[in-house]
Amino acid sequence: MSDPFPWPLAAVATNSALPLQVTILIVSLIASAVSSASETALTSVNRIRIKNLAEEGDGPSKQIEALLAKPNVFLTTILVVNNVAVILASSMATVIALDLLPQYGEVIATTLLSLVVLIFCEVTPKNAAVQNPERWARPWCRSLPGCRGCCVPSSRCSMASPPPFYGSSTSRCAASGHL
Repeated sequence: MSDPFPWPLAAVATNSALPLQVTILIVSLIASAVSSASETALTSVNRIRIKNLAEEGDGPSKQIEALLAKPNVFLTTILVVNNVAVILASSMATVIALDLLPQYGEVIATTLLSLVVLIFCEVTPKNAAVQNPERWARPWCRSLPGCRGCCVPSSRCSMASPPPFYGSSTSRCAASGHL
């Protein structure tokens, strides 16, 4: 008895979780692109213009100014969100590729996802955000504090004080002129 579906289509026809997996993949790629654009927008926004707009009472500018006052907080939050999104996308792409092409799924998923993340989640969003950083920073300044709430444990770990030997060796290097 022959299979009613040709070979990779058989996996698609029998995998009822595929639509959910593809949705998770797309959402995680969008989250990665947005976090990359937010990072670039917030680090390249014109601080003087934002300060002037905030003094005039512009709400989003006040929020952007508050974020810029604590760069470690917003950068850590953005990096955690971006890393979680890329890891989730990688996992979903691998699961989907293994369902469709069991022999070469890992290689295909790694290659394709690397290109997609590089082009559509890193280079393109960052180039767009650097062209008009204020336009990109305004919509995301409200969502970053909420994202930070989800990332509090990792944010606290990354903003902890450096180990004692780090500060002392840096001080010795600076005092000796080697820094």
